Amino acid sequence: MKIKKRLGIIIVFCLIILVHLVSNDLVKFIKNKFNYFSNDDISCYRIPAIAESNFPIFDSASVRRILVEEYMKYTPIEKWFASGILQSSRWPNSHMSDILRYLTLWKFGGIYLDLDVVVTTSLVNLTNFAGAEDWMDVAAGVISFSENGLGRRIANGCLRDLMRNFRGDLWGNNGPGVITRTLQKFCSVKYAKDMTSKRCNGFKVFPPSVFYPIFYKDWRRYFQTEDFNATMKLINSARAIHLWNKLSFAEKVYHNSKVPYAIIAEKYCPHTFNECTPVF
Repeated sequence: MKIKKRLGIIIVFCLIILVHLVSNDLVKFIKNKFNYFSNDDISCYRIPAIAESNFPIFDSASVRRILVEEYMKYTPIEKWFASGILQSSRWPNSHMSDILRYLTLWKFGGIYLDLDVVVTTSLVNLTNFAGAEDWMDVAAGVISFSENGLGRRIANGCLRDLMRNFRGDLWGNNGPGVITRTLQKFCSVKYAKDMTSKRCNGFKVFPPSVFYPIFYKDWRRYFQTEDFNATMKLINSARAIHLWNKLSFAEKVYHNSKVPYAIIAEKYCPHTFNECTPVF
């Protein structure tokens, strides 16, 4: 599959989103309006046409469905993937997403965002970066590699790590585990707190406050009014927030709610917030 190179959003279905210029509304629109996480094949086959025809405001977006076997051809992981490695996974959808995010960044460069990320500050002038989840590990929800040079070196390292260390019995081993281990080797340090730009040859590992201001164990803070001011202070200091959908997917956010996520969604995803009523 050939993807047209341009500024904008490239959404590759299923299981991955690669972003050059960020539009929270398109991400949320697809997730909420067309039941992105459905097991129904229609959600994968029809989303490209539906999304582009029904939401013309996203004129910088390009939505594509991929044929996985074709997508793997002529890449470093082609034979490895064809061996049936994914059959060993307890979470094949999640681990397929891990594989596709690193492979797509290797192919095209750009910025990868999980679908449960809301961007609050433009990322357009940033490249070659990731964010620490805590001061030990790097997370895989927000990653940027340039198409060549430094980004390509790290992308190559990530694909090598995938092939060497893939574990179907460990949920996070093939996502955050890959970028963490790759940067440990690349930066010659063990912990994320020590991954400075100097040690990482120009690659930037942002502190947890930038993309993951609320630690995953505290995910409920996004959905409750308790400690509202303290939570909003953390959110407002971040460039993006990660909502830990694996834990928070069952939470309902009503339009008249004053929880932090509702405030952020109305501000940064206004079209979708107004479209998805009464529950966002």
